[in-house]
Amino acid sequence: MNKTRTPKFELPRKLERILAALSAYYAKSNNLVLQRLLVNSHYHVQEEWTYDNWNGGTYGHALYFEVPPSIYYEIFDHLESAAQALCEGINRISNIPNEHIAAVFIELQEDPALENWRETSGALIHSSPAATISTEVELAKLWQPGYFRLFLSHKAEFKPFPSSFKESMALYGVSCFVAHEDIQPTKEWQDEIEKALFSMDALAALISEGFSNSCWTDQEIGVAIGRQIPIVPIKLGMDPYGFIGKYQALSARRKTHTSLAKEIYELLWTMPTLKGRLAESLVTRFESSQTFAHANTLMRYLGKIENAPPNLIERLEKAPEKDSQVAGAWVVQQELPGLLKRLRGDRDVSKEQI
Repeated sequence: MNKTRTPKFELPRKLERILAALSAYYAKSNNLVLQRLLVNSHYHVQEEWTYDNWNGGTYGHALYFEVPPSIYYEIFDHLESAAQALCEGINRISNIPNEHIAAVFIELQEDPALENWRETSGALIHSSPAATISTEVELAKLWQPGYFRLFLSHKAEFKPFPSSFKESMALYGVSCFVAHEDIQPTKEWQDEIEKALFSMDALAALISEGFSNSCWTDQEIGVAIGRQIPIVPIKLGMDPYGFIGKYQALSARRKTHTSLAKEIYELLWTMPTLKGRLAESLVTRFESSQTFAHANTLMRYLGKIENAPPNLIERLEKAPEKDSQVAGAWVVQQELPGLLKRLRGDRDVSKEQI
């Protein structure tokens, strides 16, 4: 650039008023997408982004909008069109001699929700010692294949509740490991528990009186903490303690095993790291629904799936062909097509809206 001095630019100083006028125009023309972008974004200007020595020198500035995540993802498929529309609108209003906006860039604001994006995506495959010490055949003896794996940590004397609870969780595609039932008498029980601990997806601690006196239950909790596996404490006469005291505890008082299973299952869905496994297991259970009502119930939970790989979407689509209870369930008939459309990425935001 052949310039002897740095000019004092007028356009950046007037930009706030220009954007206010453009926002008002978008409101009147019902272009609410771009109006929300202007109102909710932060911006900064890079002066002298371009220079042309024609007509005494013409300066082009670059304008960067930092956009909130909700708006950014709404226009993600049309970022270039949106940037071009903003650039043209600003220049139409400004009319400042020898200055213009040469380019507009739309960037995503810093999003705290993306800091641990791998863990919260629900798609991260967690490595486990079980992958090397146990074969699929061995694991099939401990867990229902394709189901979510929930280890039930409890005192050996407290047996009736885990047995009935296990049956209720199976309705959601959750396989529970209950030590006193799931270990074959001819096996070394400690080895079987270890295999279950290193292949579980989550642990539910049934905290009854004397729970902390058992060295086995404390060690089971320790494995879950060491593997960073989610823990769900269930109060059965005793409050959570120690390291598990920080976890949200559910009370089992005056609750049936059916209602408690439902409550725990819904709590698991609030844990971002489990969503991938829960989605896979839910589809597995959906494919073999027991009744129309069961398929309808599972369909409502399928709506919690935010994203899914192609093979899982295909399984969902073919589920009515595999199970007559799925095919005949009225909630499935109403909601499954919309879910498949959403998971495949069909969008409602069109270029015309921008």
